[in-house]
Amino acid sequence: MRTDNPGNGMRKSFLALLLACAAAGVSAHELSDQPGLKIRVGVWNNPPVVLQDQDGQWHGIAVDTLRSIASDRGWRLEFVPGSFADLLQRLDRHQIDLLSAIAYSQPRAEKYAFTRNAIISNWGLIYARADSRIGSLLDLEGKKVAVMRNNIHARAFENLAHKFGVKVELLEREKFSDVLQSVRKGDADAGVVNRLFGALNANAYHLAETGIVFNPINIHYAAPHDEHKAILEALDQGLEALKGDKDSAYYEALQRWMNQSPQADFPRWLLWLVPALLGVLMLTGGLAVLLRRQVAVRTRELRAEVDHRRQTQIRLDRLAHYDALTGLPNRVSFADGLTTAIAAARRQDNKIVVLFIDIDRFKTINDSLGHDAGDKLIVHVAQRLKRCLREEDSIYRFGGDEFVAIIPRVVNLSAIDQLAERMLSCMSEPVDIGVTEIYSSISIGIALYPEDDLTSEGLLKDADVAMYQAKAQGGNNYQFYNAEFTDRVRKRLNLETRLRHALERDELRLHYQPIFSLDDRRIVGMEALMRWQDPERGLVPPDSFIPLAEETGLIVPLGEWALEHACAQIRQWHTEGLGRFRVAVNVSSRQFEHAKILSTVASALRNAGLGAQYLELEITERIFLDLTDKVADVFNQLKSAGLKVSIDDFGTGYSSLSYLKQLPIDTLKIDRSFVRNIPEDKDDTQIASTIISMAHGLNLDVVAEGIETEQQLSWLVAQGCARGQGFYLARPQSAENIGDWLRTNMAAPATAPG
Repeated sequence: MRTDNPGNGMRKSFLALLLACAAAGVSAHELSDQPGLKIRVGVWNNPPVVLQDQDGQWHGIAVDTLRSIASDRGWRLEFVPGSFADLLQRLDRHQIDLLSAIAYSQPRAEKYAFTRNAIISNWGLIYARADSRIGSLLDLEGKKVAVMRNNIHARAFENLAHKFGVKVELLEREKFSDVLQSVRKGDADAGVVNRLFGALNANAYHLAETGIVFNPINIHYAAPHDEHKAILEALDQGLEALKGDKDSAYYEALQRWMNQSPQADFPRWLLWLVPALLGVLMLTGGLAVLLRRQVAVRTRELRAEVDHRRQTQIRLDRLAHYDALTGLPNRVSFADGLTTAIAAARRQDNKIVVLFIDIDRFKTINDSLGHDAGDKLIVHVAQRLKRCLREEDSIYRFGGDEFVAIIPRVVNLSAIDQLAERMLSCMSEPVDIGVTEIYSSISIGIALYPEDDLTSEGLLKDADVAMYQAKAQGGNNYQFYNAEFTDRVRKRLNLETRLRHALERDELRLHYQPIFSLDDRRIVGMEALMRWQDPERGLVPPDSFIPLAEETGLIVPLGEWALEHACAQIRQWHTEGLGRFRVAVNVSSRQFEHAKILSTVASALRNAGLGAQYLELEITERIFLDLTDKVADVFNQLKSAGLKVSIDDFGTGYSSLSYLKQLPIDTLKIDRSFVRNIPEDKDDTQIASTIISMAHGLNLDVVAEGIETEQQLSWLVAQGCARGQGFYLARPQSAENIGDWLRTNMAAPATAPG
């Protein structure tokens, strides 16, 4: 037995490794755009985009366009054939410089560099035999579907079937022609190909469209990632020039290869008929004339069919990528446009700006003037915004009253300020919507690549957040994305979520502050004050969460909870002999909106077995802003039931003497901000004195809040203010502690309130 020398084996392995490294070094080089440059182009049979003729020459829309650009640049093209899967591996290994046709997707963009401009648009279609009765995705349940290996439509179809829960068996094939052949032979029930290949070849296999259309894509040239930037840039320039000239090689290629008729199978009996026809000259001539006429008719029919399909596909493509109302590209086009722009910016080390634009108060206009008026406004806004942009910029209708603009190749951010100002200014003129003229405005959010985010999803989210920041400042302005603002929003959302759980987790508490008769300092009532025992932040004061509860509507269940627990506590004090005084509970104006406050109060009193004379409702002056006949009726019903109603923080909001006279109000509570600086501050002294006099004149009780010194107390008593509360008299305490305080400080129980 012969044995190899180990040393020789090691030397051979080392030599092979050196050669492989050298080959990799040669193949993975950056090509510069210069005459005489040789470019290795991967090609695979994918008519009409790429195809090989009988002489072995490569043609098609992508190849003919590439030849034209190469001719202008003085490049030499070397075509490297293979299957699509093989060419992807060659591109990964830098064994080819350019792939002649590949569909764009985000995962592929992370591996390869794409041209900005697409060669042609395409989408997936499913073909089946004419007698298959497959007309929708659900009809494919349990069927065998042929797909091309590593094809983007194959993956899209697999995801689509999974999304709708349709179970199919996928049969992978190397080429689209193999896919259609499998369906024709009966190996598969249906096949997935792109619409270009199917339109030109399905008839040859006696297959028909099923009507299942999906996955609109764009076909590009691609190179290895981070390489051949000059070549891709030259291709983009060439594509832009060719697409701008209707007589260019690009449109010649479209006309030539999109009009190719599929080859029909020749009947076998014609092979037997030829010898007979050769023997009968007259019959041959007659049949030839007849056949020529039939061929001419069939050719015209096929061309008409191809033209009809092409026009239909153009219409479908437009519907899929453009907004029907404004004619602007839509959300689908935006995703492709921004991803392509980011790829180009990464390659060229440029900046991109994304502007998220929203029409201010659009819902009000739409609801008051009708949807036709809203549509006309959207069209006018789209036209005005488009006029503000450069030719290389793009704007999309994102949906509803929202637009998004992509601004590539940004050098100076001051230009973005100027652009945003132009957009705001263009909305200053009235908009004629037919029935009338209206004035409208917009809010703009701005995000920057790469400063704010590196992904299309992140940039869109950041611009959206910035737009809402502009809305929060009143609209008709623009804001750049601010991470601090986003952090505040997240904290606010977190607070809202935890507040929603506070009721379920029994984290809310009621503290009670005594209300005194000021002349003899005898307790005559209590005010229930809500607190939140947050596990993360400890005891949270009401100013930190009540405004949020008002805004989100959580104040309604919080108010119901407060009434139930306050009434239960009053009953407990009665049982323990700790006094029979009235307790004031704060309620929100939102609880009056649907008259639910009536049933809430009745339920709380009934559950506690308590009389209405022991409960007082405190509301703020905001109730006057929402005052309607229905709200006034609720007040009257509460009064008839025996409850007292007081106005809390009087003087800080909206008040009207007419409302005080019309509504059954019992008490005015002077806000602590007017009590804090008396008697030193003349203005506060005058305001407090006026409120006390006005209350006496309207036969209303008056309570001073926030008493903190003996001087304040003495001045209030001198002015005739009968009741008050504040830290100087007693601090708010928990129900348990206030019970102990009552036992200590009440020499005798107060009488029941009248």
